[in-house]
Amino acid sequence: MRFLYRRLMLAALIGCAWSSAARAQAHAFTLDSVLSRITAKHPTIAASAYRVDAARGARTTARAFGNPMLSWQEENGPFPGRAPSSGMSREISTFVTVPLASVYQQRPRARQADQLVNAAGADLRVTSQRVAFDAARSFYRLALAQRALAASSDVQLWLDSLVRYTEVRVQQGAAAEVDLLRVQVERDAAATEVALGRIEVARADALLAAFVDIDSITTVFADSVEIPHEFPALEQVVELARLLRSDLAAARSRVAAAQASRAFEQSAVFREASGMLGEKSTAGVRSFMAGIMIPLPIFDQNRGEINRATSELRARQQDAVWMERQIVADVAGALEATRALSQQMRALQAGYLRRAEDARAITLGAYREGAVPLMQVLDASRALADARQLFYRTLIAQRLSMLELHAAIGAENIANMPTMSDALARAAQSPRKERP
Repeated sequence: MRFLYRRLMLAALIGCAWSSAARAQAHAFTLDSVLSRITAKHPTIAASAYRVDAARGARTTARAFGNPMLSWQEENGPFPGRAPSSGMSREISTFVTVPLASVYQQRPRARQADQLVNAAGADLRVTSQRVAFDAARSFYRLALAQRALAASSDVQLWLDSLVRYTEVRVQQGAAAEVDLLRVQVERDAAATEVALGRIEVARADALLAAFVDIDSITTVFADSVEIPHEFPALEQVVELARLLRSDLAAARSRVAAAQASRAFEQSAVFREASGMLGEKSTAGVRSFMAGIMIPLPIFDQNRGEINRATSELRARQQDAVWMERQIVADVAGALEATRALSQQMRALQAGYLRRAEDARAITLGAYREGAVPLMQVLDASRALADARQLFYRTLIAQRLSMLELHAAIGAENIANMPTMSDALARAAQSPRKERP
């Protein structure tokens, strides 16, 4: 048992030295600094920004008119190396053919491309928000792991002192050896908790470091912050979400793009119409040429593509309807969770940890006076460890619920609650909501 204890203590000392060296090289980050860093550097956000550029390129193509075609042709001319044909006048024609279809199809095609650019921009905001929320969860996971490791280390150090005290009492004959064995078992269990805590810190650290592109991170996390007592009504928050949610804006833009696509297919009944202007020279006499070519929609009236575009429009409309329902559910769930967790966190902040710490100190003092048994001291130690875990889990859950509420509303920065003026400003820049 003593050999195992020495091995555990040596491993703990090495682990402490390693973690101290790692912390010396770690970078301290607050949640705001993490969010600002990933906005500028995260590859997923950069990929979405490139997709916006791609949509803009497609819009440039959609807005362009079709290129005219210059044609030149000669008739009744001689074959190369032969004499001219007798009795036949040489004819030379030069004309320009202009595609007319691009003229009347350009407007719906450009409108569709505009809406797809709006949808790509909304998708970029959705991606930024999703990455930010994932980074925030990673930040709080690391913060919780660091707090849990600190609490486990404190329990281990306290049990080390209790082991030394109990050893002295056993040597003096004031305590049974079985008490020493119990304390040693508890101390070894605490050392195991510390080892597991270091593993969780390493994993959480690696995950958050991937977001900010840094080798190691130390979180700067305030345990005590002002928790709001009042929250806006559900109807007001839902209205904010309808104005701010980028995924809803993307759904509406895709509805408008589908409407433009249907208009384009309806105009494509005369798909290849073109006009021609030019001149013709016959035996030295020049004449004007003009013409128009329009396909007759007898067999192919583009009904299949019109039906496809109509069905796609209805599907996009249903997607937008479902998106609005999801927004109401997201906001209602996030608002209720934030209210409940905030209320519970205010209750825990009112001396919850202090009472658990006082209980352990009082129990230890009573044990040293011989007034309580050892098991009561160990129970008080476990109660304090559980209290710390519960406190920080609830605190992190409350912080995440606030971020989730802001994300459900559609805040640009999920760390800050948007206002109605922000929502109206965003709505003024967003594409108009289309009627189903």
